[in-house]
Amino acid sequence: MVDSRALLLARLSDIAYRLQLLSRAGRAEPHAFDLAFAELVTTARELDVPTHEPRDDAAVFIADPHKIVGATWTQCGGILHELEKERGDDAAFLVSEVAARLLRIAPTHR
Repeated sequence: MVDSRALLLARLSDIAYRLQLLSRAGRAEPHAFDLAFAELVTTARELDVPTHEPRDDAAVFIADPHKIVGATWTQCGGILHELEKERGDDAAFLVSEVAARLLRIAPTHR
């Protein structure tokens, strides 16, 4: 029997993959991006990522998405919190990086 956490991680993997494809397409599919972003936020909340809490350092990651590779669980939640309020034209790459980071560090968080 597969536990619910394993299913959430599988869903997160699927979302991360779709966001990566959308990022490469240059956000040519805004509806698909918005749907994938909403799924990411929902799944992150189900995994207990603190997406409701603002963080002062979120702006650092938004300004330089390449730094997301070192973001913590809580920092990823802060980034998602900020992106829920406002997403720029380059949000597809940024959101795909957050999804990939969460996928890499999720097994260490319970």
